[in-house]
Amino acid sequence: MDGNVITDKRTAAASAVATKLLANEDSKVLAILGCGHQARSHLEAMSLLYNFTEVRVWSKTKSHADSFAEEFKVRSCETAEEAVRDADIICTVTMAPTPVLHGDWVKPGAHINGWSNSPITKAYVYIELACI
Repeated sequence: MDGNVITDKRTAAASAVATKLLANEDSKVLAILGCGHQARSHLEAMSLLYNFTEVRVWSKTKSHADSFAEEFKVRSCETAEEAVRDADIICTVTMAPTPVLHGDWVKPGAHINGWSNSPITKAYVYIELACI
């Protein structure tokens, strides 16, 4: 098995464990920021735990979000804010060199799985989210 496949599944599995233990049981809306390999594995893992009524995705490259949305029959969003507003579970799986998730976009009680693979800053959320 390819090492990237193992990494994708392992990372999503860690998110799944945290989500199962910490997120609200009645979570219905999933937001994924980033549309690469990790987004795919996170969608798969989260969908095993919850019956989402809506899944929203965002990528800084709109065509990536649109392709992902078409492939998985989910909603592509124009902005990260649009994707996460009122979401119950948020997964950040990006290579972003600057934060993509702002605290004032996140509803109280939402669960965040924050992953980043940025070789520059490891940034994915603004500091106010780490202090909640």
